Amino acid sequence: MSEDHGDRRIARRVGIVAGVALITGLVLTAAGAASALAPWTIESRSITGLTPAPWVRAVGISGDGSAMYGGQWGGTLYASADDGDSWRALPGAGSENWSAVDSSFDGTAVLALTDSGEVNVSSDSGATWTSQAFPGAPSFGFASVSDDGRTMLAVPSQSGSVPYLSVDAGATWAPIPVPAAYWFAADLSADGSTVVLGAAGGAGLFVSSDGGRTFANSHTSADEIEAVAASRDGATLVASVNGASRFVEISHDAGVTWTSMPLPATGGGWTALDISDDARVIVTANSVPGTYWISLDGGTTFVEQADGLDLALDDIRADAIGRSFISTGYDADAGGWVLQTGTRPASTPPTSAAGVLSVGGDAGAATAVSVTTPLQGTSEAEAVLPIGIVLTVLGAILLVSRRGVAALFPARPRGRRALHRG
Repeated sequence: MSEDHGDRRIARRVGIVAGVALITGLVLTAAGAASALAPWTIESRSITGLTPAPWVRAVGISGDGSAMYGGQWGGTLYASADDGDSWRALPGAGSENWSAVDSSFDGTAVLALTDSGEVNVSSDSGATWTSQAFPGAPSFGFASVSDDGRTMLAVPSQSGSVPYLSVDAGATWAPIPVPAAYWFAADLSADGSTVVLGAAGGAGLFVSSDGGRTFANSHTSADEIEAVAASRDGATLVASVNGASRFVEISHDAGVTWTSMPLPATGGGWTALDISDDARVIVTANSVPGTYWISLDGGTTFVEQADGLDLALDDIRADAIGRSFISTGYDADAGGWVLQTGTRPASTPPTSAAGVLSVGGDAGAATAVSVTTPLQGTSEAEAVLPIGIVLTVLGAILLVSRRGVAALFPARPRGRRALHRG
């Protein structure tokens, strides 16, 4: 076999591999992109059998998505274990003006607040409760719980109020060292090390990276902070800012610097948002018109999805893996509050791993605990998207290489008669 003929055989094989890689890559890329843009399933839910459910103002979801919570204003606290398909009243919670609720990653530890200064804590998924009445009966508006249930945040939403923090699963509480303000937003990172507080009237956005011991005002504009959320480690923060202009910002350095995300101007303002633990899935909403905007790439791009009822959306809570969320909004046509759930199509369940979490305390020691490490709920089609991109690039490189081109346009060998001509 001549060297030239051998080179052409090698080039032809490289070309075949390049063609297969390119075609496969394009197919996988298209499938992954289509899955990433697939609409979430948005459903309006009725807790009490009435539509809309009367004054369901407090909503929450466990980190693994196994439990959803809905608290009525002047009614009962409910829980769902099937993405909102059915609901049960939590025993012992009583009839209250429920204003905020959150839980640990697995839903075992639950924190439920009222507008009359009552803090309710459960360590058995809502079967039994311990209640404390706070001095001055502050109107609580925000609740947040770390993954392990040790760190809990209770924040009033009224003028001149002070937030409270517990590092012993709600047994004791202490005021947070920040100025008194009208708090509009609050969140904890999943490990409890980062505390984020947003205030009205230009008071700012306060961030603590040491479990609430010290705070820095990381946003000093004259606008009010409408909503905040933190990733698992607190490095990525998102905040909606409403004032003369309305926008949503993201920080990748725990609030030191902020950049605006590509969201359109809205008449009613960005009223609610949340972020997955890995900071890839961001769900936000505006109140006029009632639409959700969802990002699967950390806020680089967003896809709009209508709520179906044109609600004045008020609150959103998403699970840690970015698979599902629960929200509430006011339906002006029906004259009541509607509870909605959003579920991402074809998502995979979370996995578990061991980790080390800081549980606070004066010593601030880290305690080794078994925790669930949430992973983003990625559909099978989305999982092959990066593979498709790599194959597409590889195929293109091979095709434009010398051997790839030679394989596509091989030199035609001269016939025997031509070789002996002359």
